Amino acid sequence: MAHSLIRNATLIDGTGRPPVPNAGVLIEDGRVRAAGRLADVPVPSAGVTEIDAGGGFILPGFIDTHVHMMMEGTTRRARKGSRTPCAPGSTRSSTASTWTMRPSS
Repeated sequence: MAHSLIRNATLIDGTGRPPVPNAGVLIEDGRVRAAGRLADVPVPSAGVTEIDAGGGFILPGFIDTHVHMMMEGTTRRARKGSRTPCAPGSTRSSTASTWTMRPSS
């Protein structure tokens, strides 16, 4: 069996528990077998590849960090010279290729 040990990291397990400093994660044949304080992780005596996380963080792989930022009151596209709502009480107008903000009248 192939074993890898990720060490020198803070473990955030995604359960809401506090982060675990000085953590280790033991991987056996591509699957996590143990995780927690490095001193508590049972490490085989031989055949272990150690990976130094450099003081970084170990997080679960199911975190989706893909987001789309939306701004309320804006439009996707505006025609040149048109007035489109940008925020309550203001308009955005375009002449040539210059965009300016000014209060609505």
